[in-house]
Amino acid sequence: MRKIHVILFLLLMISRLSAQQDSIAYFLNDSGLSSYKKVVKTDLAQILKGNLMCMVEKDISGNMRMEYGIGLLTAALVEPMFNRLYRQGTDVFGEDFTNVKMKPGFSLYVSPRYTDIKFPWIYVSSNLLAEYYIGQLFVTDVSFTLGYEYNLSKKIVLDVSTGFGVDMLASTDGYYYVHKHRLFNGKSLTVQNTLSFYIPLSVKIGYRIP
Repeated sequence: MRKIHVILFLLLMISRLSAQQDSIAYFLNDSGLSSYKKVVKTDLAQILKGNLMCMVEKDISGNMRMEYGIGLLTAALVEPMFNRLYRQGTDVFGEDFTNVKMKPGFSLYVSPRYTDIKFPWIYVSSNLLAEYYIGQLFVTDVSFTLGYEYNLSKKIVLDVSTGFGVDMLASTDGYYYVHKHRLFNGKSLTVQNTLSFYIPLSVKIGYRIP
């Protein structure tokens, strides 16, 4: 009788262990997405602003990932649909906005991001975007965003984020430059610098690679 009880007990334990393993496997099953360690992306919102970017998102460790990239500023070739820059002359109190032709340039981007293992498709990130219009203007954007990644397929991902940012413009040609549509625009009285607050919006399309 004892042997029967022992056998039944062992069968029950094996059954429970098997059920737990199935549950864990179901939770961890991500259709092979975890085997892809990098995502190559471009930002559609930046393209509309005249910044043609190529970025890479890479796993670092645990819940941390890093996104970085470079871009080509194309305002000299095609006028941006959004985020146009205007020149206000050398007068700090000037209000005469002039639509100016920006020179060619390049951009650098870095963004550490944090995700939770239970919700890997949601992340928070800090972002630094530096732009240089050669011989004309430095632009530095610092922002903090909340983002969501949606898998359109096994390899294609849609990444959307928004948050709050600070935009700093430092002129190198003696003129003030501003973005018309900002939450706040402030100027320095000593040098041609402008600071403004804005709400960033990013819409990225990415392709996963091993």
